[in-house]
Amino acid sequence: MAENLTRVDMAGYVEDLVTALRRSSKPGDIEVQVDTADVVLTFDAVSPCGLLINELVSNAMKHAFPADWRAAHPETRATIRVALQPEARDTERFMLMVSDNGVGMPSEVLLRQTDALGLTLAGLLAGQLHGELTVAQNAGTTVRVVFSSAVALAP
Repeated sequence: MAENLTRVDMAGYVEDLVTALRRSSKPGDIEVQVDTADVVLTFDAVSPCGLLINELVSNAMKHAFPADWRAAHPETRATIRVALQPEARDTERFMLMVSDNGVGMPSEVLLRQTDALGLTLAGLLAGQLHGELTVAQNAGTTVRVVFSSAVALAP
């Protein structure tokens, strides 16, 4: 995971973090997929990135798949996806994405993002990465943070 105290290989770190979250929250039949590229971050970037993943995955496990969603979608596998990749069109930037195929966020939460504690915290952590946070509704919710390689080191 860590080569030294200034560089952290995020693939192993993210996998370990998500495994620990699954164990601690007992999400039942929620599948969590992790898709990380060879991304190495500076030690200063690892903490906000890890806390951001923790917040977003924990919230998805807790809120995205209530019993009424499961009853209405018996054939759909409850899935959370965590990705950390170089942004496709710009290798100088990275993209962290946490998405789920659950109920989605209530529209009032999306309209007043600053009133939702989880999104407020996510925004603050994205700011520590000098990143831009966006939230999208689709078949569930997708939260993306795009941040500069200025907080990362080349592998």
